[in-house]
Amino acid sequence: MQKNSFLKTIRSILVYSGIISLLSLISQSCSYKATGIYSILEYLKYIFRKKYICKAPYNSIYISGNGSVTTCCFNRTDVLGNIYETPLKDILNNSKTKELKDTIKQGIYPKGCEICKKHVENKNKANSGIITYEKFPVQKGFLSIIELELSYKCNLRCLMCRLNEDNLFVNPAKTVNKKFNILKQITPYLEKVKLMRFYGGEPFFIDEYYSIWDTVINNNPDCRFIVQTNSTIFNNRIKDLILKGRFNFSISIDSLNKYTYESIRKGADFDKTMINLHKFHSISKKNKETITISVCPMRINWKEMPQLVEFCNKNKIFIFFNSVFSPWKMALWNLSKTELAEIYNILSVYKFHSFSSVSFINKVRWESFLNQLYQWNLEAQKRPSLTNQEKENWKTQIFNALTNKFSKYKPEKYTFLLETEFKQKVFDLLNELLNYIHPSKILKKIEDSDAIEIYNTIRLKLNDTILEKLLADTLFN
Repeated sequence: MQKNSFLKTIRSILVYSGIISLLSLISQSCSYKATGIYSILEYLKYIFRKKYICKAPYNSIYISGNGSVTTCCFNRTDVLGNIYETPLKDILNNSKTKELKDTIKQGIYPKGCEICKKHVENKNKANSGIITYEKFPVQKGFLSIIELELSYKCNLRCLMCRLNEDNLFVNPAKTVNKKFNILKQITPYLEKVKLMRFYGGEPFFIDEYYSIWDTVINNNPDCRFIVQTNSTIFNNRIKDLILKGRFNFSISIDSLNKYTYESIRKGADFDKTMINLHKFHSISKKNKETITISVCPMRINWKEMPQLVEFCNKNKIFIFFNSVFSPWKMALWNLSKTELAEIYNILSVYKFHSFSSVSFINKVRWESFLNQLYQWNLEAQKRPSLTNQEKENWKTQIFNALTNKFSKYKPEKYTFLLETEFKQKVFDLLNELLNYIHPSKILKKIEDSDAIEIYNTIRLKLNDTILEKLLADTLFN
């Protein structure tokens, strides 16, 4: 007992001093091609330079399907410009980009970075966006990371996917007949880019990606690719391609139970997915690249998380736990404090040992996931407990705050709020919001928000999706 207590004390000291995090990142970097002592020294060289709360604004860009450019795929709201309307080099040097970098330098999380901030506060940094940019260098005049999500075309209809809500899953990449071509614009940066990430939909369904892959492989063969795939397709074209380049895969698998998996990933065949997973894994090992299982813990599958970790450790596959905030009926965070405590108590019994660099990373991420559950439980205990009459009073006050906000924008634009049917929709949404957020926080959010943004959001589409967006904005600010 004394020995175990001593070891726990030592480990706590290491965790809080940041050494565990450092070792985690070093061991992860050592799993990539062309690593070893040199790579560790290079990584240490970065560690002891000036450290920002996040490096993404300095070494990364994310380009969405409509051409919007943000600093990373985790922040999609603080748009720096549109690559179809403005040259990329101008976007990277405009006042908005400089302002974003200055905010980070001051140790402040900018607009759109609220979720990563919350992950750090909840001791879940290992499953946050920040961790994915830390080990890549800042190169003056160049980018280390380019992330693309040019289309949402997909062959599945996953339960928790926002693309289903917005009917975006069939859209093609909008890269033709534009003033500025994406491939031409990113070409000057390809010489020194270290990593490119490809999202969808399903990336292997997106034709535009193939020309980008070929171009990069021919001009910068050391560049690594990470493809976020559902692993439902594997053919000779894909095989020939990934044998040529440094392809790494983040594969979306939420369960090892056929029924549960197919219930979540609508349209997928579990057996076929697993066959393809092993094909991707085999080629990754041959090329000395990595593979990650990206899992969405939800109400339907949380009991299976330990089994997934064991599977990953056994097969030397990394695991990454996404935080699911919507749809509400699928998410864990909004369960009652009793339910969250039960989930935490059941899962925290599982302890995973480190016997390789992969299992070490997986252990850190597992513990970070448990930290997230624990913090959600603490937050559940602080939720407002309002009587029905208090709710009605607050709903009226909040609704009045909305109308006042719009009246200062353009009086003729807010008359729709006075329509009986629309007002009832707003009240219904607020009735749900007030279960989770203190009304004073909602009022402050309205006060601080741009009137035009709020108007465009709720005027165009007032439904559960918007409710969840409002909830996320208020929870993570």
